[in-house]
Amino acid sequence: MRKASHSLALVAILGLVGCGGPYVPVEGKIVYGDGSAAKELKEGTVEFEAVDQKISARGGIDAEGRFRMTTERSGDGCVPGKHRVVVTSKMEPGDKPTPVIILPKYARFETSGLEVIVESGKPVELKVERAKK
Repeated sequence: MRKASHSLALVAILGLVGCGGPYVPVEGKIVYGDGSAAKELKEGTVEFEAVDQKISARGGIDAEGRFRMTTERSGDGCVPGKHRVVVTSKMEPGDKPTPVIILPKYARFETSGLEVIVESGKPVELKVERAKK
């Protein structure tokens, strides 16, 4: 009986703490090298992967190139610290080819070259390069 009550207490504590929380709200913008908003990435996705933890967050990109990160609940943010970042454009369903907007390297953590330090209240700006035409 004693083991069961200890187990229940541990489960309750873990439920309150969460997997990787507390989270820091993170908002940002994707821009090109000239500083203009990456508006063409509308309906694409930004993903942050924490370097020191096995946890990631995602955010949708709006018509102005802005995003807000979510780990568990809409807009809750990310764990603080260093993150690797990927940016992907809108995925078209079916056989319709997706237009290449930014360099393909941004779609993989290993090649994107994008990293951010998540800190309280600090907006994020991600600079990407347009794909060669």
